[in-house]
Amino acid sequence: VGCGLSDKPRIYGYTLERHIANLEALMAALGLEKITLVMHDWGGPIGMGYAVRQPAKVRRLVIFNTAAFWLPRIPWFLRLCRLSILGSLVVRRLNLFKRYLTLWAGLCMEIGIVMGKLLTGVIDALS
Repeated sequence: VGCGLSDKPRIYGYTLERHIANLEALMAALGLEKITLVMHDWGGPIGMGYAVRQPAKVRRLVIFNTAAFWLPRIPWFLRLCRLSILGSLVVRRLNLFKRYLTLWAGLCMEIGIVMGKLLTGVIDALS
């Protein structure tokens, strides 16, 4: 159904509910039972929604790098994306969501590298 700047339907309800329903329809069409459901990134909330609705059809869950868990507060950039007109502009037209996350991930990696070097220096000094 498209993501970022990829091809996508012009009129489509990009809601969690819709994606869970799509997954339910796919699983029903394939006749899959007792599956190991692997969830990554945006698939986490979709897969968890499916597992809650269809617990008898899910044997195991594999969850990684996702926001499949309850958050006490939705981060501001996710709240921004939920605004109908502005969210559509930000996510679908300007692809800023991906750009923001890429920038944020790069910043976190840089901080991690610096912290790792500092920690290594401290360990070496104490050895």
